[in-house]
Amino acid sequence: MPAFPTLVNLTSPIDGVVLYTAAIPGAIWVPGWTLAVMADLSKPFVTAYIDDNTLKNLSVGKDVDVFLDAYPGTSFPGKVVRIADAAGSFAAPELPSAAGTNQTRPTERVPVRIAVDDFSGKYVVPGMNASVRIHR
Repeated sequence: MPAFPTLVNLTSPIDGVVLYTAAIPGAIWVPGWTLAVMADLSKPFVTAYIDDNTLKNLSVGKDVDVFLDAYPGTSFPGKVVRIADAAGSFAAPELPSAAGTNQTRPTERVPVRIAVDDFSGKYVVPGMNASVRIHR
């Protein structure tokens, strides 16, 4: 008879809601695989990826308008609470030039966390599409 691993209790480092779990009773899990995803829904935020060439106008505390695709024409007030320490590169394909070369120009973007205190009673869940307008 094969030996089954001992059940393990997991403790989350945050209070929150389990958004997703891949746990199946009796399954063996490999270290590094995502077992569950949690979120603290009492502190909603939006992560915006801001072009690095516009960072000179950005600082923690700046007012932001957040727009959710689910509620067109409605804006929700927010504030910049964190600007990441590193940028990411996303390939932005360009049209071939007259010389016939097909180049890609990396666009560097910086993740910016925007806190939203009130969604005015609207139904909002993690992963919804949003856009932002940062006040100058």
